[in-house]
Amino acid sequence: LFIVFSFAIRTSSFQTFLANQIASNLSNKLNATVAIKNVYLVLPGELAIEDFILTDTNKDTLFFLDKTYISFNNYNIPKISIDLNSISLEGGYIHIKRDKNAKFNYAFLKHYFFNKKRKKKNPIIKIDKLNLKNITFKYDDYRKKKRNYGVDYFHLKTKGINGEVENFKYYNGLYYGDIKTLNLKEKS
Repeated sequence: LFIVFSFAIRTSSFQTFLANQIASNLSNKLNATVAIKNVYLVLPGELAIEDFILTDTNKDTLFFLDKTYISFNNYNIPKISIDLNSISLEGGYIHIKRDKNAKFNYAFLKHYFFNKKRKKKNPIIKIDKLNLKNITFKYDDYRKKKRNYGVDYFHLKTKGINGEVENFKYYNGLYYGDIKTLNLKEKS
């Protein structure tokens, strides 16, 4: 049985099956959709994901990523610490919304992963190199009316985001990083 499992875990179909089991479990716990088409463990410490979608609790798309490549340095789940060599996001859509009560559409994730019942720990996320290729980002703050002229910072829609960020770090609610390149088209 151990030998069969050792060979099965190396196949993409088994890795995708495991990822879908985790996604299904998370979907139920979050009352949202979490789905993945394919997962490939390329090398130890390297992961490729195709068609990764997460909806908010209203079933609106929070994000969809065509291809995601992750190279791990280290991670520590109990300490909520993730150290990545690189992450590459290719082709995708991210939509952040803030309702009239100032609640963000991703608040359910924060509540689930960082609620008061768990010991309060500040997550630390480090990424040596973050690459973005052809990403669409939309932001809507429904507390504010849409503007008909100029850049509407409360209702942004950017397309074709391409960029490279080095030494990215998230800690204590703050984001740090060195933006090496960034280009996009804004159409609010």
